[in-house]
Amino acid sequence: MNNERSEYGFFWFLENYSYCWHKNGEKMVSPNFTIDELEGTIWNLRLYPRGMRDDDEGHISLFLYRSKQDDGPENVSIKYELSFRAADGSAHCHGEIEHEFKRGEGYGYSKFLKMDKILLRRKSDYLPDDILTVRCKIWKGEGNIQNIGQSSARSRIRVERNSFLHVVENFSTLQSNAKQTIKIQSHSKKGCFISSSLYFTEGLCCKEKITIEIVPSNANQILCKCEFSLLDRFGNVIKCGVTDNRYDAVKKVFINCPCLLQGRQF
Repeated sequence: MNNERSEYGFFWFLENYSYCWHKNGEKMVSPNFTIDELEGTIWNLRLYPRGMRDDDEGHISLFLYRSKQDDGPENVSIKYELSFRAADGSAHCHGEIEHEFKRGEGYGYSKFLKMDKILLRRKSDYLPDDILTVRCKIWKGEGNIQNIGQSSARSRIRVERNSFLHVVENFSTLQSNAKQTIKIQSHSKKGCFISSSLYFTEGLCCKEKITIEIVPSNANQILCKCEFSLLDRFGNVIKCGVTDNRYDAVKKVFINCPCLLQGRQF
């Protein structure tokens, strides 16, 4: 009688996770990992940052998939556990699952965890250094644990950072809602740019506000985080604010600043 539990562990580290741009239905796929001791089967993880289906929106979906081609038998029965690891070593998981996997099949959770728990409420716990750690544990049998292997992989979401100076001529004579626009070329993508528009709008009690509008040229570009400042005639920095849209993955950014200037003069 076999009293051993053959167990394999796979860790997937997703760097810059809070900048994930994926829309509902779009997935991230881990590199494949092969478990020779489990009949040469090949596996990967699939994570949907904003849910796999429409009714999963607001949740992270997470699945274990078997490769369409490997050296294993047509059907493989395993037990597995998927979890997100926190900085203190604790884990969020839904317990063990047992499934028979055919080649090309996957199982898991369409509503593994709410997005806001990772990105907002417990960001410091689950995203230390902005890295999400996903663990997959696969085993067969029961009894004493025999570790048959462990592997890990890293995926990095590329983040492009741009800074620019938007100089507005004849600032003091600008008319309300008359946009002053410049274009800033992307460092990494040819033909892609963002446009920066500055204009005045009237707020409450006829007080003017400076509105800054940032729009990407490519519909697939997402603006995640923007910091805005004004410079006076002496080069002193007046901070206007920060927009952080990583949770929503929006395409356009607006910020309104109170007009701190006497007659628009620096």
